[in-house]
Amino acid sequence: MISNKRPLPAVAISLHILLTTLFLPTVVYAGRSPEAWDHLPRLRHIDFSDNAVGFASTAPKRFFVLERGEYLWREVDAETYLSEFSVRGDSCEPPMRSTAWYSEEGHMYFAQGAYCAEGCNRHHKLWLVNCEQGVPLMVQDHVDSCMSISAICVISGDLWLGTRMDVEYGGYPGDGIIVQSSTTGRLVRRIDAEHSGLTGDLIEAVALDPETGRVWVTTEWGVNEVKPAGIVARSLFLYEDFNRETGIPEVFVSETRTTGNPFATLARTIGIDDTRAFYETVSRIPEEMIDEVTHLSSLIVGSHQYPLHAPVDSQWNILVPFVLKATQNEDRTQTYYAEHVLAMFDDTRARKYFLEILEDSSARPHRIGFATRYVGSRRRSETPTLDEEIRLLCRRVDQAISELHAMGANSAPIPVGHAILFPVTKRLQALGSAYGYKAIEDYFETADFSTGRDGSLLYDFVVRSYHREEAVPAILIALRRIPPDRGALFARTCSIFDMAYRSGHSGPPLYSADYVGALLRAYVRAAAFQRADAKAISACESAILSQLQNPEVRSRFLTDIHPHLKGEEARLSNVLLEKSQSR
Repeated sequence: MISNKRPLPAVAISLHILLTTLFLPTVVYAGRSPEAWDHLPRLRHIDFSDNAVGFASTAPKRFFVLERGEYLWREVDAETYLSEFSVRGDSCEPPMRSTAWYSEEGHMYFAQGAYCAEGCNRHHKLWLVNCEQGVPLMVQDHVDSCMSISAICVISGDLWLGTRMDVEYGGYPGDGIIVQSSTTGRLVRRIDAEHSGLTGDLIEAVALDPETGRVWVTTEWGVNEVKPAGIVARSLFLYEDFNRETGIPEVFVSETRTTGNPFATLARTIGIDDTRAFYETVSRIPEEMIDEVTHLSSLIVGSHQYPLHAPVDSQWNILVPFVLKATQNEDRTQTYYAEHVLAMFDDTRARKYFLEILEDSSARPHRIGFATRYVGSRRRSETPTLDEEIRLLCRRVDQAISELHAMGANSAPIPVGHAILFPVTKRLQALGSAYGYKAIEDYFETADFSTGRDGSLLYDFVVRSYHREEAVPAILIALRRIPPDRGALFARTCSIFDMAYRSGHSGPPLYSADYVGALLRAYVRAAAFQRADAKAISACESAILSQLQNPEVRSRFLTDIHPHLKGEEARLSNVLLEKSQSR
């Protein structure tokens, strides 16, 4: 029999849990796609008492108790948890960045993680160290070299090694548990989901129950009671749903995998305060609409894409008041997720909220950039008018330029440029206003591209400007003023006009004899520098040659520009004209 009890209120968390719990986000959007189990608590700690088994999760820190006998499951607060379980400390201190460790009788096993994503080939390592001597010895194991060891436990002379596949920003299921002899290294058995019945193969924790002699294992999907011989005696799957009496989101357990309620996860993630009213509102939504929503739907995880996901059906707009209120939470993480969920609604109330962010001079850069994207992707006919939107965006450009001027010469301008100036400028251009690009041109006229601030700003601007004709005037200003010792910046800026260098960028080609003249002047400056950068010279030359291979550009250059060149510019132009013909 399984019973799920309602939770008690949360209070302070123990120092031990604070120190030993890693902060890992429950939902990740960069380098790793969201997964169906991300919303479930990651049960990284297992503790025991005479009457119960305890489980503590990470990020957010939550505590659960499974009573022996009837297997009654409930969530408790930290104080109740610590009064029930004596949390055992480690006799040795594991090295930093250890993925797992286990200490006993003055010895410690610890593991260093593997990483074979993004072209890397770093294999895991398992060590055994005498805590007093401090000299670790490498232990050979049967875990795949590209898997990380995520849990370690010694049971009856055997090493139980939990596994996990680590990728950028998160983990994926590994090969379950590898059991091998701690003395001979002989492989004893494998315990996994497919063949053994574990709830999953991403192992979070493994611990020996001193009361029963059995082993408790937690995975991405739930908890397992395993006999020492490797037979799974009981599997309990976690799922999240509303408490039907209170409307509060809770974690329950089931002997079979259960989908749970994505809206309970939403209520908890963004911090909806009136969960009873929210639950009742969701209950009135037609069943066919509810069935289309999963834990991975953008309505639940929010829009984190560029451009923004298409908005949800307007029938969902009854949820907007709850999400709007959640954006006012003091918890910045909840606010962040609430804003990204709010962006899924094409609703006048949501639009007003994001327009207010554009007016807020204290708003953080990433919020301004996101608000700009929302306003641009959710075009509506209601007020404010187009002119009002342009006015707000122009104010944002002015503020960004002022912030750049106020920065130190070697400050990193990426938050201002990447999150505010460039996306706002792009949005203004789409609305028919060149205000943003004109402001960038004016800034470049006095910028010092030898500094980290202006050099980085230009580099970021160039990367975003391939095949954008509206950006060319600012690029030409910068090309005239880049110091010749900034070789990489010189090369990147010249490459804008290299029509043979598409680099995956789309858009109309940029051809003009005037570009050849500007590139030629930059080429001469770079070549005359005592420590001329070969890459800069090569990039400018390649851009000139690609331009001269266009018949119209070549003809106009020979007619209008070449006759007026003198000195080194005339000499180099003749060399490059000849080269362009031989290509």
